Amino acid sequence: MSDVLKHRFISPKLDGADTQQVQPSHWNDGHRFQGGAEANLLIRDTADPTFGAVWIPGNPFVPVVTTGSVNDWAPQGAGVPIRNAMTIVSYGAGTLTITGIAGGVPGALVTVKNMETSSLALTHADPNSLAINRLYHFTTATVSLGPGGWATYYRTTDSWILVAHEHGSPIGYGPTWATTGTPPVIGGGSLTAQYVRRGTWVEVDMKLAFGSGTTAGTGAFTLSLPFAAAPAAQSYRVAGFGLANDNDQGDYGVIFQIFSPTTIVGYHTTDRSNGIGGTVPFTWTTGDSLTARLRYQVS
Repeated sequence: MSDVLKHRFISPKLDGADTQQVQPSHWNDGHRFQGGAEANLLIRDTADPTFGAVWIPGNPFVPVVTTGSVNDWAPQGAGVPIRNAMTIVSYGAGTLTITGIAGGVPGALVTVKNMETSSLALTHADPNSLAINRLYHFTTATVSLGPGGWATYYRTTDSWILVAHEHGSPIGYGPTWATTGTPPVIGGGSLTAQYVRRGTWVEVDMKLAFGSGTTAGTGAFTLSLPFAAAPAAQSYRVAGFGLANDNDQGDYGVIFQIFSPTTIVGYHTTDRSNGIGGTVPFTWTTGDSLTARLRYQVS
């Protein structure tokens, strides 16, 4: 990959005097950042050396770390605290897990942004992490960032507190399909889902497809959520909309509502008495499907 780096100076050396130096005739050129598996480039503001961005090429992403995981990481070097604000940007086609950030004075901010990494995980679940350097996420142990995702942390006296984040690219998860009566059987069917989390809000796409051997059980279908719904979301009840598709008859509109903090149930728009299930709004057979698009607040 390549990025454009503009310059605030003109090299005093003549062209060709130093092949590693930007030369006067290159002033407006774009330049490729290059680094090996253990290279990084730290860009600092000359007016405030504590503000800058760390560009981490290659895989592994952090010097000397070869496992794809780093704990108590000091992005500016050992013993150099983060005082104001810093952006850490990860590149490369591998995976990276950060379990703690060392240094930092109260009030400092760190934003971790995933540009191209296939999986970037931020977690405080590592028992070996020093408490003062841990990443604290309140209700979730790990924040997973897809490409384009970011997370911002605020430094307190004893930890880095997550204040805002966006997952970036959708993240797949495996929901659980159940019923209020006899359990269903997925058989040769499929149940797929993905979500994007933006701070305390989650957007979910879900599809249940009936195949050979799929049985609907009895009672209303319930489908599990990637995160528990907040009390406010449970009181508002409506979580989203969808379609129940009868392969023979076409589509039926569905309203999904919070059934429990971790599950939803659907209702046909013209039948509020019975949840979507084995014979509602039709008898489910091979080729039928149920899709959902949800948006709700997490606890």
